[in-house]
Amino acid sequence: LGIWEPRSRTLRQTSPPSQFHLQKALDDVRTIEDIDPETVCFGHFGPKPYDADLAEEYKRVLVEWVEAIRQKRAELGVDEAVIDHFVEHTQMDEVWGERKARDEERLNTRGVLGYLDYIGDDE
Repeated sequence: LGIWEPRSRTLRQTSPPSQFHLQKALDDVRTIEDIDPETVCFGHFGPKPYDADLAEEYKRVLVEWVEAIRQKRAELGVDEAVIDHFVEHTQMDEVWGERKARDEERLNTRGVLGYLDYIGDDE
């Protein structure tokens, strides 16, 4: 279910390369919904009580993240420019520190770009 940052109460996407695949990630969320756990554990930030709204929010976050990258790629046309855009606009600086936040944004953007290449950018 991504990264839950408790201070800002923000649920963030995770889409690292080379295995990120939107439909499989959404399937994973549906599996968690089916299990309906009491608690989910987030790497780096620990446990959080689970509720169905959390899963719905993460599905929305993933879809919006992929679409934002798809649109920015169509606008800029060059993957490095797309990566630079998202790195420069990360909102996780206060959580991770500037260097790690930028590295995470770079990694997750590359994951979606690879996914879009894999599906032919037409899913």
